[in-house]
Amino acid sequence: MKHAYLVGKGKSLDNVTEGWFDETSSVWCLNQSADVIRGLLPKREVHCVQNDPWINYSPPISVFWHCRSGISIGKHPKVQTYCPETLTGNWASPTCLCALELMHQSGIDCISMIGFDSYFDSSRTYANCINVKADEIAPFEFYNSVMRRYAIKRGISLHWVDKNGIAHIDNQQFKNTLVAVAMGNAFVKQTEGMIRSFLALNPDWSVERFYDNDINKLLPDACRTWSSFNKCELGRWLAMKKCLESGYDTVVYSDGDIRWYGKYDISIGHDMVIYPHYVTNFARQNAKHLLQKDGIANIGIIEISRSIDHDRLFDFVIGEVLHSPTTFMHGQQLWLQNLVSTIPDCGFDCVYNTNCGYNVASWNLRKGDREVYKEDGKYLVRTNTGIVKPLVSFHFSSKSLGKLVHYGNAVQQLFENYIKEGVVL
Repeated sequence: MKHAYLVGKGKSLDNVTEGWFDETSSVWCLNQSADVIRGLLPKREVHCVQNDPWINYSPPISVFWHCRSGISIGKHPKVQTYCPETLTGNWASPTCLCALELMHQSGIDCISMIGFDSYFDSSRTYANCINVKADEIAPFEFYNSVMRRYAIKRGISLHWVDKNGIAHIDNQQFKNTLVAVAMGNAFVKQTEGMIRSFLALNPDWSVERFYDNDINKLLPDACRTWSSFNKCELGRWLAMKKCLESGYDTVVYSDGDIRWYGKYDISIGHDMVIYPHYVTNFARQNAKHLLQKDGIANIGIIEISRSIDHDRLFDFVIGEVLHSPTTFMHGQQLWLQNLVSTIPDCGFDCVYNTNCGYNVASWNLRKGDREVYKEDGKYLVRTNTGIVKPLVSFHFSSKSLGKLVHYGNAVQQLFENYIKEGVVL
């Protein structure tokens, strides 16, 4: 492995000494930490990364200065340009992502991070909300979630160095990923809103995006002439399959018009979890007219765990889709309810999650299945049988958005916040 240091501007820099750095690794710095490191290591190769111009500041002339394209390079002949990758998240500085990509491009695959103990203000705010002292040893699992996401995807091993100069390996690898599928700029924007709402409450999850050409690459040739909508409908299954094959333990697909308001709880011990349209009087809702209309299962959210039988699941679903492509969007909701009992020769364990806080939507509000209200600043969901749960996710189906104004002040507020995002209507 090729090792290097990445130096931030946290409090641990007050204690840093030359002994913290081995003699063979390069040293990379964020912005003004280069002044400290150049003074400490006058003969070493030092790189400084900036993602925007700093007024009245330039790194020492002897430092390799990396910055974003379009910034005036002045008298610095060693400037390298960089356009940062767009990533979603609230706890990583764009400068850090600039640095990680540049280091990765340089062949570095092992990074020790110094001075990250209190680097991001937003991390302190987040950590304080959950009673964690962010100014202690680096709260890596909180504010560096995007950096970890970036590193894991590229096979980079991250370590962080505490205020005493002791390095700790980051062992919190992503085992779970959210799968996002969309085609077209408007729907990608809508889906990014879904991702932001999910990561705000589940920062230890990875995200795998499949947008536009990413979906086309997954689809069989026979699907090239399909509409974008139908491509996404099949694309979700192919995307989940690809993620499980890449080593994730659990994948959760979520429609782009869903917003998340609570932490996602994985269903331990089951191969697959699907979400019903309705959660009360469940047995009665096996009626023939419901099965023919839209099935019991709604596929806005799907959870699949890696098991020995998941290949058979995908072979079954994808085979059914390709067998009748003109009807599969409607058909897959009907097929999925059969998974609760069995897939032929598969023995696949599929269950319904009947927690009323998940996948709240106009259809179950209209039928009186659930009610959303607000109490002490929190959104709650109550079934018509009196069960109360915190709101976890709301499905803003475009076909029924206009009906949401009829279901009370809490739903009206959710709807207004959703519209403010400028989403697809």
